[in-house]
Amino acid sequence: MPFYYSINRPATTNGTPNTCSNHAYLLSVANQANCFVVGIMANVRNSVTAGSGCLRVARLSGAPTGGTALDENKRNPDNPVAATTTFGDATAISYGALSVNYQGIDIGFAQTGGQGGWVALERDHAVTLKANGGANGNVTFDSFTATASQALQLSVEFGE
Repeated sequence: MPFYYSINRPATTNGTPNTCSNHAYLLSVANQANCFVVGIMANVRNSVTAGSGCLRVARLSGAPTGGTALDENKRNPDNPVAATTTFGDATAISYGALSVNYQGIDIGFAQTGGQGGWVALERDHAVTLKANGGANGNVTFDSFTATASQALQLSVEFGE
């Protein structure tokens, strides 16, 4: 039976409108069971400026580097510590190119506070990270908003 975890990342979108900001990524480690992302939510907080936003979820050709480790929240307090490593943008994240074999998911949300989200309908529909990081063991979460510097709340749920 899988164990489930979540990460929550309060972040700020890019200071330049319609420009990508890297907020978080998941990275598998050696010899772990596959990690699978089952839910992703994005919401702008406290904006009075109407406009749209997009959260891009993508796999990279090589593992991202940098960032600051995030604490995973156990969905059940009795779960073991997650093997998957999670990182946020409190310090700079370096990304490589998007993987040609995975184009990702785009999740729209309203800048005035409307939440956007995605959930896997079943296990085989989930975004799966294979063990050992690399091109098949990472997934990234980036935002684009129509106006600059929006307060964003990102939540990701995953199992392993």
